[in-house]
Amino acid sequence: MNNQKIVCAYNGKKGAYAEQAVINYFGNEDCAFSVESFDDIFNAVVDGRADFGMVPIENCTAGFVFQNYDNITRHKDVSIIGATTIRIEHSIMACENASWDSIEIVTSHPQALGQCSEFIKAHNLLQENANSTSDGAANVAKLNSPRYAAIANARNAELYGLKILEKGIENNPNNYTRFLVIASTELLKSGKLDSKFEKKSPNMLSLVFDTKNEQGALYHVLGVFDKYNINLNRLESRPIIGKPWRYWFYTDGKIREDEKNPEELVQNLLKDLGQYAGDIRLLGVYNE
Repeated sequence: MNNQKIVCAYNGKKGAYAEQAVINYFGNEDCAFSVESFDDIFNAVVDGRADFGMVPIENCTAGFVFQNYDNITRHKDVSIIGATTIRIEHSIMACENASWDSIEIVTSHPQALGQCSEFIKAHNLLQENANSTSDGAANVAKLNSPRYAAIANARNAELYGLKILEKGIENNPNNYTRFLVIASTELLKSGKLDSKFEKKSPNMLSLVFDTKNEQGALYHVLGVFDKYNINLNRLESRPIIGKPWRYWFYTDGKIREDEKNPEELVQNLLKDLGQYAGDIRLLGVYNE
């Protein structure tokens, strides 16, 4: 990664899994820039406070973060420029004066609570949603109440002065979250990205489209991906706001490793898709 200063926005406080994704991807803890919501990630990228955004899009056990599918579709001024996947290992932590006998309420991001549902049920704990896993840990530290515990990355215990009661409490130990790295289209057009970001040959594409109201339209669209040897990893439908019973189709596709000109292939793909799809928006051609 280039030595020039990089700023990447993520949702949550220090210790969030998203912060770990930033550190893993850019190799630099100092570039992580905390914001308070998923919407704020996109706003920070668009208004120039951050060069990049780290956006969680899917967890292999809890499913998709549909809010961010909608954010990516809605923000026409951002593009996906990369992706990364990290291992998620949850720990339950509390203040020093807490014990298993005193804890009644556990707080965390809803996704994390869902990923630890079996543990929570076994201990008969009430659930309280937090904006992020790290926010939950920070709130428990602030409350300093023996009634509360948090589920978060073990690093949060050190950051917020909590003690770990148990590690690895997720339902499924094979628990991973995929993050998308976004940048503004203005930054991409300016050429400044080249000095901040080490480009790699793209092997993925992401786009959204809607289909024409014709018999077999979706079938023919999928045939275009097959024609260009694109292995579809994902096809998700999301409602189009203001158009009842109409849907966007969000798709990720793997480009063959031996493809010599991925950008040209994508342009030809888009041209052919136009025969069967209505609106098409390319979200990014990138390396993962």
